[in-house]
Amino acid sequence: AIWQVGVFGVIVALNSARGLLGAFVRKHLEMRWRRTLTEAALDIWLTNKAYWHLAAASSPQGDAGNTDPHGQHIDNPDQRIAEDCRLFLEKLLNETLDIIGRVVGLFTYMAMLWSLAAFPLSLAPLGLPIEIPHYMIWAAFIYVALSSGLTHLLGYPLKGLMVEQQRREANFRFALALATPNGRAILSVPQLVIARGEVVWLHGASGLGKTTLLKTLAGLWNHGTGQVQSPNASRLFLPQKPYFPIGDVLTAVAYPHPVESFERAELETALVAVGLEHRLDTAFGNSDLNTEPHGLSGGEMQRLALARLLVQRPEWALLDEPTSALDLVAERALFEMIRAALPDTSFVIIAHRKPAGLGALRIVSLDAPQPSDAPKFTTLVPV
Repeated sequence: AIWQVGVFGVIVALNSARGLLGAFVRKHLEMRWRRTLTEAALDIWLTNKAYWHLAAASSPQGDAGNTDPHGQHIDNPDQRIAEDCRLFLEKLLNETLDIIGRVVGLFTYMAMLWSLAAFPLSLAPLGLPIEIPHYMIWAAFIYVALSSGLTHLLGYPLKGLMVEQQRREANFRFALALATPNGRAILSVPQLVIARGEVVWLHGASGLGKTTLLKTLAGLWNHGTGQVQSPNASRLFLPQKPYFPIGDVLTAVAYPHPVESFERAELETALVAVGLEHRLDTAFGNSDLNTEPHGLSGGEMQRLALARLLVQRPEWALLDEPTSALDLVAERALFEMIRAALPDTSFVIIAHRKPAGLGALRIVSLDAPQPSDAPKFTTLVPV
């Protein structure tokens, strides 16, 4: 008896080890495949800044930018990358392993049924001189076909319901993140013509949608109504909180271009020009300083962002609160230097105070929309 208990324990242990090993291999394979599939999906989504132009909340009858090559509406691409990649691989692995297991089981049970159903099934009681050898095998196939057909018939509507559930949940999250209360208009802008080399200060109260307007000019916001006409010219958009990629400070200045696109001396000269010569060894993502992100103060981060203008020399510079962390003297010195280096660049600036140091300045005061205003962006025509 002790021997039998020991053998049983060994069998249980080996079976448990087999199950754990199978689960480990499956999860490891799933993670590797998911990483590869997600990277491929991200490459497609990020190419040519497609992520800025997929208006997820618009109607399927929107412009061509909101449809795929087959004319189908693309909804919630961010969730598709995160969720559908996972679901696809989980189902693929589970179904593949399930098929392998069922095929093995099929031959095992067929052999068992073949031996159990050694006698034929006679249909003589029904008046038919027919005998069906090994009838249990055929009965099993008929049973599986009927049950599978019934399951498919009853479960098929769930497919559409699950897709619709996923779409609505994603739309709800997207709406919470992007929608304004009551779908109201956040800004109403009259026709505005901006000439080459002009400096325009967009002035207005907080919450009007000035940042949204600037994103629209930069081609990064497709929501709302109206028209934006712009020349085929280089543009650089600096948001209130510029993004600095992991790497050294030269990589941060070159962003969004590869650092190899510029000479090292050119990047260092730009940093010195904005007063960051003492930050040439700053690393992003590897800082051990906890007082400020990357060890830089707010003013230093704004100086670093403005250095991109000197390196990339855009024809259009769209700046959102670019010097809010600097005093007026530092702002004037920086803008005078930048304006001297970029005399033909058009500047559109959002700031709570009048920008100093950029020369002649046109002030555009933005007012809140009246209740009768339609949610719209009116024509902005840079020429």
